[in-house]
Amino acid sequence: MQSTPSVQAGVFVPVQGRVVDTRTGLGGITGPLTPDTWYPFQILGAGGVPTTGVDAVLVSLTVVNSTGASAAQVVPNTGRQRETTVLFSGTGDTVSNSAIVAVGTDGKLALIASTSQQFMVDVQGYFTAGDTPAPGGFVSVPTSRVIDTRDGTGYPAGLWTGTGVKSLTLKGKGGVPDTATAVFANITVVSTDTTADPILETLPGGGFDAGGGAGTSVNFRRNETTAVAAVLNLNSAGVVDIKHYAYAVGVHVIVDIQGYFDGQVSNSAFTTVESRLYDSRLTSSPIPAYGRIEVQIAGGRRPARCVDESCRCRLECDPAELGRGRVPAGLACG
Repeated sequence: MQSTPSVQAGVFVPVQGRVVDTRTGLGGITGPLTPDTWYPFQILGAGGVPTTGVDAVLVSLTVVNSTGASAAQVVPNTGRQRETTVLFSGTGDTVSNSAIVAVGTDGKLALIASTSQQFMVDVQGYFTAGDTPAPGGFVSVPTSRVIDTRDGTGYPAGLWTGTGVKSLTLKGKGGVPDTATAVFANITVVSTDTTADPILETLPGGGFDAGGGAGTSVNFRRNETTAVAAVLNLNSAGVVDIKHYAYAVGVHVIVDIQGYFDGQVSNSAFTTVESRLYDSRLTSSPIPAYGRIEVQIAGGRRPARCVDESCRCRLECDPAELGRGRVPAGLACG
């Protein structure tokens, strides 16, 4: 780990840059990859990431026009492991997922895939290293599987069927301490249902019972294994609630922790909030091909909550813009 004592540890610094593109050989890797072979690549000093003072990087891993089912992982080069997976894909897919990965002691990350594919790795930012933890700063941990309903790891084994809320205790697992207020995790859903796309919603423990709304909505693919990265906010007991909707066949759920946010205070580097900022369905205005939208983030407010009686879900909308808070007719919930 690189260390800069004058800088607080765990502070996020946004940068953007492509560090690997196996189609062109960028990053020293020319694809398609050989299956089950490690490919190290430089991350310190690449894609806007500095050469020192970096603990972990936030990256997006993309498989390009997948030729078949594949599972891929990006890890510290000096901490290679195959126990967890960042990205799953099927034939014809060009899909991405994000991961926060600790930087290897050699300044490199490593990429591996189960089948021969082309990949891109884009940097979205990095977390600082230092001797003093920042309040609410991010702390990377070796990626570990804390929940797996296939074998009963961390939660009773069995498919999640019907509609319900599962309470998962994450403190004390995978290196998450009592002071953690949120974790960054990769959520994998294993679906064999050909009729419905699985949807999970998350809130801190007790949030659904308290009428906290839909929280964070995470969407997956039917009849596939899909992984999505998300920040899971915890209550004071270290519990996150995950709500699942009616599935006749049921799904298995896997949670891999990549790090946590620690000790929030008033001047915290990270503050947990959950709110939907944009939904094109609410204005019946699909984004056109190659179109661009602007979404207000800084200074934004949590919009008023409204409910469409014909839908099973609760949505966020702005009454001033949507005609007294009514959701447009025919809206598909999700």
